[in-house]
Amino acid sequence: MIKQSFINDLARYIEQQITSVRLNNSYVINDFVVKEVQGCCVSMEILVKHGSIDTITVIDLLDEDGEVISTNDVVVPITSDTVILQSFEVREG
Repeated sequence: MIKQSFINDLARYIEQQITSVRLNNSYVINDFVVKEVQGCCVSMEILVKHGSIDTITVIDLLDEDGEVISTNDVVVPITSDTVILQSFEVREG
């Protein structure tokens, strides 16, 4: 069993590695509305301005070198300014 404090440390490390979000393989957002860690959970919110993208189909989390850390296929129509929440939990398993 892994100590919870170590798992929480890993969550903080992961949060620090995520520096930007790329939508649809081309639209990069560097500013987060929220990017935080609570225990073992990493939460991020980004603002997608109306008119920047019609529909989000791919969300990539990027490190400082622009390398993909995580990718998710989605279908999110953007009909107005939209805040996207992405969160995940670091856990043993």
